Amino acid sequence: HLAAARKLHDVRDVYILEHRQCGAYTMLGPDGTFGTSKAEQAKERKKHLEFARRLKRVIDEWEPPAGSEIAPIELGVYA
Repeated sequence: HLAAARKLHDVRDVYILEHRQCGAYTMLGPDGTFGTSKAEQAKERKKHLEFARRLKRVIDEWEPPAGSEIAPIELGVYA
């Protein structure tokens, strides 16, 4: 999707947004399912950052390079 969007629309910047309790992470198996405790939330945040950083590396390797940013956003959903 990103490659097509870049080609069709001259995309120059990509923002990577993650959200809690993402169903896609459950496809990772037990490592993708997180509880609501502070410790589980920390594990979930770490996993999200791991995948976001991986995606950022792929985007940064484009030629010519596109700008990409990872900006963790806390919306108060970690109860």
